[in-house]
Amino acid sequence: MLRYHAKSLFRDLIAALRRKGPWFEVRYHLASLWSDLIHPARCVVYGVRNLYAYFPLIWNDRDWDYSSMLDLWELKFNRMAHNHLVYGHHVGNEETARQLRVCAQLCARIRDDNYADVDQERHDKKWGKMKMVSLPKDDPKQGYVRTRFIRQRAETDKERKQETKEFLAYVKKAEKQRMADLKYLGDTIAKFTLHWWD
Repeated sequence: MLRYHAKSLFRDLIAALRRKGPWFEVRYHLASLWSDLIHPARCVVYGVRNLYAYFPLIWNDRDWDYSSMLDLWELKFNRMAHNHLVYGHHVGNEETARQLRVCAQLCARIRDDNYADVDQERHDKKWGKMKMVSLPKDDPKQGYVRTRFIRQRAETDKERKQETKEFLAYVKKAEKQRMADLKYLGDTIAKFTLHWWD
């Protein structure tokens, strides 16, 4: 491209000086020639910025579970949303940035897994903090200890059953919310990935 723009610049400059060609062609080829000359430096600068942005994430990356993957996706979605919003050229760039920000927020929510926190606080306030107690088993053939989870304010069998029922209900609700977020994230990625370009 560099050779093409240099030849075209020379040809169009002569034509413009003879008043046989428009000056905007000269300006276009001059700008294109400048862009082609500084493009390698831009790539190096962009690469260094990427290293700076992704280095902490890659350094702490572990391949054992999904949380590192969600960290990577969240960072990528946020960076893409910023670029689409600030530097975007197409008509739907604001909508694209919004979709990308939603995906980033979904990644953060799924990774943080705070779906049950409010219900857990309310449950702890009502029944007391959960404690784990290890007791010896009656029959040594079955093992040495058995573990029970108890709460201070669940004293009778009826209260323990009620506490367990409420506990399972809010855990199930939290899991349902997390699965809904996962589905929404997957559906959004599947539907719009090929539209996220500029």
